[in-house]
This record gives sequence, C-alpha cells and structure tokens, in this order.
Amino acid sequence: MEEKQNSLEDAALKTAAQYFGKVLLPYLGIKGPLKYVAPTETVQLEVRKMYQDFNYIMENGTWLSS
Repeated sequence: MEEKQNSLEDAALKTAAQYFGKVLLPYLGIKGPLKYVAPTETVQLEVRKMYQDFNYIMENGTWLSS
C-alpha cells in the first residue's frame, strides 16, 4: 500500500513540476521555453523543512533549479 501511495505522490509532484515550469516560471521573470523537467535523485535525504525542489532543462541546454 505504501508503494502505491509513493507512486501517486510522485506522479502528483511531477505534474506540479511541469505546471510550475511552463506556467509560473515566466511570471517570475525567467525567460525561455522549457525542454523538459529533469529528475532529481538523492542518496540520503534528511528533511528539516518541507520544501520541494525541481530541476528544469531549458531548450537552450541550460539547467534551472527552483
């Protein structure tokens, strides 16, 4: 059951990352079209504050982290 919940949470966060990158980043003054959302992998994670980060790869090949 926990694996299914993690899978659903992962899908929701990926959808949010796509929306954030395509719709909200231009409102923050970040120009340029996104190519796709890049994965983030963590070997060891210690949560002190509940912030989510996203990595984006822009069409010009640069990376953007939020």
